[in-house]
Amino acid sequence: MFKVGDWVEWKSQSQGYAKVKRGVVASVVAPGTRPHRDFWQLYRGCECGMARNHESYVVRVRTVPYWPRVSQLRASQSVDDSASANRPMPQLADVESFANEWAETHGASLGGIYLDFALDYARFVLRQQWHRRLRAMKAQG
Repeated sequence: MFKVGDWVEWKSQSQGYAKVKRGVVASVVAPGTRPHRDFWQLYRGCECGMARNHESYVVRVRTVPYWPRVSQLRASQSVDDSASANRPMPQLADVESFANEWAETHGASLGGIYLDFALDYARFVLRQQWHRRLRAMKAQG
């Protein structure tokens, strides 16, 4: 049905909240087996559950692997093809000015550590967005 690299989505519900998760098929799990131990996050707590009697898929949403029910999966667009990818990219200067205003508004006691963390995180996210956009442009030719 799906192969590694396909984009899929499914509805997930937890603690009364439902949301749509979208990710890339990272592995095809053969019938009667469980996901490979490379996906160690699935093996925390009560392990990852019993082996399934049908082909299933490990789906990676950003960096987190999931082993959703196949009956809930449906084909999806990649994140790069979605309308959200066409929004203008925020510039680091905008993020820094917002963070500085926030620090001034909320007092210097919160500013230092939180501001540094917020700026580091914003730089990281912006780099990821630019790289994602560049890969999409290269793929288009």
